[in-house]
Amino acid sequence: MPAMQCLLLAAAATAFRIAPTILHPKPLASTTNDWQQFEVDAWRDAVVAFDDDEDEDFELFLDDLDGDLEETPPPRDDAPRYLREAVEVCGADVALEGLTARERDVLEARYWSEAPRTQLDAANELDVSLTRVNNLERSARKKLERLLEERRSMAQTDADVSDDDGLSDAAQRALAEGRLMLGVMERRVGYFYFRDELGLDEATLGRLLAHHGAVLSQRRDTLAEKGASLRRHLNLDESELKKLIRVQPTLLGHNATQLRRKIEWLRTACDCAHERELGQACLKCPPLLATSARRVLAPAITQLRALDPSGALARRILEQHPNALRARDVGARLKALADAVDGDAQDAARMAWKEPRALAIDARSLDERAAALRQALGEREANALIGKRPDVLLASTSKLSDVAAALELSLGLTRANATRLAARVASTAPRVVASTASAKVHQRATFLCKELGLSPERAAAVVYRRPQCLGLSVEKNLRPACAWLASELLGGSEKVASLQEIDADKLDALRNLVDAYPTVLGLSVEKNLKPKLHALRTELKPSELRDRGKHPLARDGAAAAVLQCPALLGYSLDGRLRPRLRRIRQAGLPLADIATLAQCPEAQFEKRLQGRLARA
Repeated sequence: MPAMQCLLLAAAATAFRIAPTILHPKPLASTTNDWQQFEVDAWRDAVVAFDDDEDEDFELFLDDLDGDLEETPPPRDDAPRYLREAVEVCGADVALEGLTARERDVLEARYWSEAPRTQLDAANELDVSLTRVNNLERSARKKLERLLEERRSMAQTDADVSDDDGLSDAAQRALAEGRLMLGVMERRVGYFYFRDELGLDEATLGRLLAHHGAVLSQRRDTLAEKGASLRRHLNLDESELKKLIRVQPTLLGHNATQLRRKIEWLRTACDCAHERELGQACLKCPPLLATSARRVLAPAITQLRALDPSGALARRILEQHPNALRARDVGARLKALADAVDGDAQDAARMAWKEPRALAIDARSLDERAAALRQALGEREANALIGKRPDVLLASTSKLSDVAAALELSLGLTRANATRLAARVASTAPRVVASTASAKVHQRATFLCKELGLSPERAAAVVYRRPQCLGLSVEKNLRPACAWLASELLGGSEKVASLQEIDADKLDALRNLVDAYPTVLGLSVEKNLKPKLHALRTELKPSELRDRGKHPLARDGAAAAVLQCPALLGYSLDGRLRPRLRRIRQAGLPLADIATLAQCPEAQFEKRLQGRLARA
């Protein structure tokens, strides 16, 4: 080695200078032979001197060299499991080798120090922010977990190969080379970025490869840079970025600079006040950024800003239903909305503001749905309904007709009244119309009339006030809730095959309760009804529980309060019911007053409470 040779030459030269005079004094040579013999003796004495003295500097050099080659010790025992396992499997030096300098500094400051240190301590020591330390440690953890997984996979593969005695040395070398090549590909080829980083399954990757192979053919680091740019400019977290790319992987096939410019243009065109607004819109509609700005987005936004130069309408549509911006005929759809109410462009803007989803329906469908409503209700009434509730246009003509027919058959309504009720259901509970079969609507409306015993008018009123009840299962929701209410409030068996098995007087009281508060049909027995009735019974005194007031059929005072004010079961337990019960008790009033005091708004509660105290 060069260093070793230099050291030997220096030591030999030193020994050569002192050896003739100190160790073996010789006379000066006068002939050539004498001089040659003198040279040989001097070099021999120099080597002897070097071996005997064992140069102290050389020993120190070797000590330093050994110190440099010494392995990094393991972290403390309280280090995280992923770090201890990575060091145990790979060794500390190998495990830390794949980290950046800053990531190593953070881990060493926290887990190789003599005493445990928090992230705040590490941030102060390294002179960086606490957020930076947290991000560095999270990044290091992901890298170490990935390294540990690769090592374990390779170890398992090696074990499988070693167990197979039939493989020759050449075959094992070929397998090792193949694994090495696979490792290189996994680090470089974009396919593995989608598989490992984004978690796409093989079926999705197959479709992506078949239709957008150019995206997968990019380098892995290129895709990672594009993903980081998307995350940064849309202000998304890691899980949101993965969700966006999984749904719309072709975004990574776009030029990063052009994509960034489109994001900036969209944010300006829609007057986004915050960076996350556009990111959330992209999560709602992942194809938004993949849509052509020149041919689609710009004309749509221009049409909207023509109606509202302030940009508020475009921003609202971006927030509420960004898919509407991808329509190529926004102008025609706005005209169809105006024609639906025989209005002008400002009427269309007002309706689009109320219901942005209406712009996601093509102009022809809007015209057909408005015409169907005019035919059933008359032009004047239909125009008024559409203007007040433009979301009625979200239901297709066939769906709306099916629901109206089911209500007409089950409740005995006229076609016009059934259509009005169906329009109410469509505007208030569009999912019921969109996803519920007409046979189910008929079954649930029939339950209200036949089994619960409501008259057609009262049943229609219940549906009008609570259209969501048509989306509830008779077997799983409606019948169990009614049976439980009858049992707990009026006494009797909770398990009945039909509500007609309940005593006539009790069934009549149950009908009145549902008629007064239809929302009770959709409340969960376990999560809403039981806890609230239990809270009432817990707060009431024994004397108050025995007082049934105006409801002699009630099981106790708590049931009587619910029968008097069924909305008690719909109030928030911790937000309204318990605080008001506690306040009534502190005022010295009977808790039976909760039936009237619970209904008033918060601003009037204290005023009415003081008035009740004055009368008492």
